[in-house]
Amino acid sequence: MNETPRSYEYPVVHVWQQLMWHCDGYIIGNREGLSNLKDAIEDALKNNQSKSQVFSSDGEGYDIKIICTEETEHLAVTYTDEIAQEKSEHAIFPWDM
Repeated sequence: MNETPRSYEYPVVHVWQQLMWHCDGYIIGNREGLSNLKDAIEDALKNNQSKSQVFSSDGEGYDIKIICTEETEHLAVTYTDEIAQEKSEHAIFPWDM
């Protein structure tokens, strides 16, 4: 039987977005995951973008893409609650950058 590796066996990072205005956002992970994220952020600060391959606690891998930009005026908000979701037709989403 193939078991999912324990979270300490691979870099785990969870990014929890804000529900709406003034709510907390969270970045939670194990030491390896947060260290990988830190390295990717430092790389993005030097090269404008970077990515880090990490895992969810269920063992599913994904890339966190980090983009460094000073053009933040039209960035789409990331709130998840319907009342606060992005409504501007001029909003820029990260996959469009």
